[in-house]
Amino acid sequence: MAEQEPTPRQGLRADHRPCNRMALHRLDPDLYPPQRKIMKSQPIISNQTLSGWALRYRLTTCGERQIVEVLLPGSIIGLQSLLLGLQNEGVSSLTRVSLCVLGSVAVGELFAHQPSLARGLVNSLLQDQNRADRQMTLDAKTSSASSLGHFLLEIFDRAGPLGGQNQRWCHFPLQRGDLSGNLGISPTHVSRSTSELSKLGLATIPGNTLKIIDRQALVRFSGYQRKHAEVERLLL
Repeated sequence: MAEQEPTPRQGLRADHRPCNRMALHRLDPDLYPPQRKIMKSQPIISNQTLSGWALRYRLTTCGERQIVEVLLPGSIIGLQSLLLGLQNEGVSSLTRVSLCVLGSVAVGELFAHQPSLARGLVNSLLQDQNRADRQMTLDAKTSSASSLGHFLLEIFDRAGPLGGQNQRWCHFPLQRGDLSGNLGISPTHVSRSTSELSKLGLATIPGNTLKIIDRQALVRFSGYQRKHAEVERLLL
């Protein structure tokens, strides 16, 4: 049977846990179109991504935008700003994004009455930190093509549980500039690395689609290790 083209994830995956139902009833999601600033260096709110893709970035001393994280459904946005007072980071939507917005009081109330949310939040933040640590290690010792291959597998595995994915492809709205900003390499190196992965028969990125051609070979090429299956992302 011919493969169907992947489509972006639409809406929130059904989740009938009592704590999640209560939170959704109390919070109305905010909607953002693609390429829109969601948070701009203001430590006042925390957001829970319900659907869509976004980019978290920090501003360098020169005022340039450095992408530090790709945000998928279940990601927490702005918690560092809310709790630590950081004012040098922002978030922009990559696709249409749906968010639940929590103020500091709402965060405290949810944690006080629903400890399962606190555990889920801690797990989500630890996963994000673990990915950031792995990426820093890879950047120091691997080629651009290997780093890109590792990043593609990581995104593929993160997007998998969210829908719109089979064993070979998933929705992938990231563009060359986004990959350049995330991996810390030039757009030219992104293009060369993408071509190399394609020529080796490992992966391709046609349009807004990521296709893993030979996963095992790409795992070996990039040194990708998924030591522990990530727990389900926190969805309020």
